[in-house]
Amino acid sequence: MINPDGKHIGYARQKARSILQEYFAKNPPERLPVPIKEIAELYGFEIYELKTMSKHQRAIKQDVPSENRKLIGVNASYHRHNQRVSIGHELGHYFLGHPPEEDCDDEQIKLFNSEADEFSAELLMPLDMLKQKLVELKDVPNVARTFDVSEQALWIKISGQRLTNLLV
Repeated sequence: MINPDGKHIGYARQKARSILQEYFAKNPPERLPVPIKEIAELYGFEIYELKTMSKHQRAIKQDVPSENRKLIGVNASYHRHNQRVSIGHELGHYFLGHPPEEDCDDEQIKLFNSEADEFSAELLMPLDMLKQKLVELKDVPNVARTFDVSEQALWIKISGQRLTNLLV
């Protein structure tokens, strides 16, 4: 059993920041929206839109060691915003070293998915850049467009980081 004590979420955020820092050091300048597909490709992932996924499945990550390939398939029927978040989520599982779901119990799956969600949110909406844009724009729809995320994803990040005061 894993004890979800909060340390894991902080690590997920920090790992996302380090991946962004490494990406932008190799591909300057820092820019928005965060180029999630290019980041995935830099780390050897191939991204595919899959039309055969069930409507409840957002994405899948598959390692093919015998061919030295890492694949992320995203649901082709999902909006671009959902696909971006899903790519970030799958990258989170990879960079955080999570085992396959079939090797985990329900509590571990829940924890690992929370960590991957937090990783994805920080990768797509880095806290420092988000604070800057909230102060500058003071408008959730424009900030969401700037980061190429849904307003819902942005509100989750704003609420979770207690940033609503930056909108006034």
